[in-house]
Amino acid sequence: MAEDSESNENKDVKIKEVRGAIDAKGNEDYLVVCIGAFGAWQAKVCILVCVARFMVMWNWMFIIFLTYDSEFICTSFNATIPENVTESTCYDGCTKYEFAEGLFTTSFVAEFELICERAWMANMVQSMMMFGFLFGVFLFGWISDRYGRRIALMLSSFINVVLMVASPFSPNYWLYASLRFFIGVASGGVLVVAIVVILEVVGPQYREIAAACAKLPDGIGEASLCAFAYFSPTWRVYALSIGIVSILILASLALVPETPRWLMTNGQLDAMRKLMVYAAKW
Repeated sequence: MAEDSESNENKDVKIKEVRGAIDAKGNEDYLVVCIGAFGAWQAKVCILVCVARFMVMWNWMFIIFLTYDSEFICTSFNATIPENVTESTCYDGCTKYEFAEGLFTTSFVAEFELICERAWMANMVQSMMMFGFLFGVFLFGWISDRYGRRIALMLSSFINVVLMVASPFSPNYWLYASLRFFIGVASGGVLVVAIVVILEVVGPQYREIAAACAKLPDGIGEASLCAFAYFSPTWRVYALSIGIVSILILASLALVPETPRWLMTNGQLDAMRKLMVYAAKW
């Protein structure tokens, strides 16, 4: 009885795999039949691509520790000094503000004096990045369709890392805000291409769970910002440390191949066959 039960269970599993290899039109999914719906090779690709999302999450939530509320007080007036000078209060006749040491010995807000009439500029940095993100989703979506998923993913990740490392050396606010815009463009590319790669390497029956699991590292990436901020003495070191760690992620993406589905769709059949033979060996 036990053997019959196990045999029936194995048959059910095979039936499900066969059904998953049939698309909505009732045709066999050639890639699934050849390399399987999900195996070690697909798992490797998915993990590598998921790790790339760390860069996106870091850039998204980076602003939390960059523009935290800094206490300040006016120490110099060009007019009559008020009787009671209170902390974190703006005065019309103030010519110099001093900032209290907070999370960083030198904060982004303190270095560029983003308080009072310049306070809006602190949030502007994030707005610039998110606007670039919107543009990047469309740009790298087109690049991935035209030139390949791998090229789009590597290009967006490379631009991301270069700008993340360069931005802490910005001598002024406007250059830094401009770089954040282009970081947003690259981050949008990484995010949109990463999910496409995952959906194209797994079989249809695993796409939903693969897409859901792809978002699990997002929380880890966001939480890790606490460690970067805690061990960084200044905001520049905080930004630079994230950029340096991202170099390791960029290096790991060199192991991500082009997706077989893109190769097949674009007529690169020889490259697709070689990739499928390699994937089937895993």
